[in-house]
Amino acid sequence: MKRSITLFLCIITSVFNSLAQDSHTNDTILNVSVTPVSPPMIKTQDVNNYIGSKVIIWDTVSSYIIDDESTITLNVGADYPDHLITVILKGKGYNLDFKKIIGQKVAFQGTVFLKNRKPCMVISKPGQILGYKKYSK
Repeated sequence: MKRSITLFLCIITSVFNSLAQDSHTNDTILNVSVTPVSPPMIKTQDVNNYIGSKVIIWDTVSSYIIDDESTITLNVGADYPDHLITVILKGKGYNLDFKKIIGQKVAFQGTVFLKNRKPCMVISKPGQILGYKKYSK
């Protein structure tokens, strides 16, 4: 019985080892392609259910505040204080035309967290604003 189990384990190990060999020329393991998974797009009114999760939201930018040269706060979903989420743009180089962005539905990708008991998302690079070029100067 022990010989049968040992032989079985040796065969299984050999099969898995041969299947798991990585060719180093593509991103396949066990002949399965690896593709990146996008975060889910959620309704902004459901954002409280996604605290700590990476998501995409798509809603109307209602207003903005330029806090300093490297921080811009966007109120999304409604005007302050009734907005559904605060989106904070950190860093320089966004070059956004706020006359184009206010009143428009814009998609943002990032991780949701709470700040002052309100959902918030920090954007640290233009690529997290989907369709960024449409709103740039």
